[in-house]
Amino acid sequence: MIVYSSRIIGKTFKSRCSLLLAGLVLLFLLPSCVTKNDSFGQGFLPDDQVMKMVVDSSFIIKTYNVESDSIESSNFTKVYLGHKTDSYTGEMYGEMICQISAPYFYYDYKFGTNATIDSAQIIFHISDSLGRSGVEQEFEIYEMTKAIHRDSTYFTNFDPTPFIESTPRFTFKNSINAEGYIIQDIDDQEFFKELLDTTGYSIDSLFRKRFKGWYVKPEQKVDGAIYEVDLNNSYLYVYYHNQNESPDTSQVLYRVAPTTSSNYELVPLAQSISMIKYDYTDADPSLKINDTINPVSKTFIQGFGGLSTVLEFTKESAEKIKADVKRAGFSHLIINKAKLEVSYTPNNYVEMERHLFNKLGMYTDLAEYENIPDYDYMSESYGYTLRYGGTVNRSRDMYEMDITMYAQRLFREDEYIHHRISLAPSVDEFNTMNFIELEGYGSGNPVRLIITYTMVK
Repeated sequence: MIVYSSRIIGKTFKSRCSLLLAGLVLLFLLPSCVTKNDSFGQGFLPDDQVMKMVVDSSFIIKTYNVESDSIESSNFTKVYLGHKTDSYTGEMYGEMICQISAPYFYYDYKFGTNATIDSAQIIFHISDSLGRSGVEQEFEIYEMTKAIHRDSTYFTNFDPTPFIESTPRFTFKNSINAEGYIIQDIDDQEFFKELLDTTGYSIDSLFRKRFKGWYVKPEQKVDGAIYEVDLNNSYLYVYYHNQNESPDTSQVLYRVAPTTSSNYELVPLAQSISMIKYDYTDADPSLKINDTINPVSKTFIQGFGGLSTVLEFTKESAEKIKADVKRAGFSHLIINKAKLEVSYTPNNYVEMERHLFNKLGMYTDLAEYENIPDYDYMSESYGYTLRYGGTVNRSRDMYEMDITMYAQRLFREDEYIHHRISLAPSVDEFNTMNFIELEGYGSGNPVRLIITYTMVK
């Protein structure tokens, strides 16, 4: 029989506990003593596959103020009228052509028996203004002697002189009421006779041969405002009475808006044209308008064929970045993303805030509406969402554009010719009075191109 001493059993138990405790401590200490080797497997990577990512904002972009070409300005329901002077950008004129359409072509309505016209009113609805809207301006209305056509296209530089009478038929002043209407009474008995003679007016084209349209212009240069005229809510009202009736018993409403036919009624087809003119003679010399050699620190973008900003993505900057890549021991670079930031600093924040462009477009040829690949406005018109962006960021006072595809061509193609890009309104905002003043080359907050690229061995 083997007898174990209680002392031996106690010793053995203590030894085992000590060993177990030491093992646990060693288990926790081992990881802190092991050196992490992040380079494991690096030697197996071929030289031509070694890459490094870089974010670079050193690209230099020069900026210039350039006059845009005339743009299409016909068949719009918003036209512009007036004159304004700006000490910075010079003078701006707004002139318009509109046509009236008689209502009885589609309502089968005619004047009654022995009708007499008692009075008439020309009513223009003013939906917006740019400049000093409280300054009185006088306007002249000339009758058209030659036809303009609904199926023709007209531009902002349209010359109405060969199409109009030599003297105005009516005059009016910009007395805008609380509802935003200019209401001008007319009392031209000869004009009334012409309206009453409805012989042969069974279709719109016959009416248009007699009443070809009105050309409306500011009577003189006044430092006032350019008014946005909403033709959808503008009319010629004629008040008349028939035999044995009291004066002003009835009225006829002549529409002014250019409209189209619908399934419900045959609507007369009228035409409209906006003629916008700019005179930069007295513009601030620092803008260097149309000087595409000496860059400027302030640039402008105006709607309706005014100034655009030309961005020059300098070849020197592209070559410098490619040289930096080679000095770092890499053979070439791949553009992952390129974001353009264009800042604005308004002189008159309240005025400019009302007339900011919602979006800016970028064009390789502004006259032909040829866009950079990122700003594919045709795809956008079919409902596609572009990565381009280009919308105003009011919290940062800037416009931001993703121009990655353009930048890829800029760096990849040595003979790429489009280093100069026109920054102008988006296609949807060409025919507006909006404008923006931008921070350009050499300013405190110049145009920035932030490029994220990968360097490859």
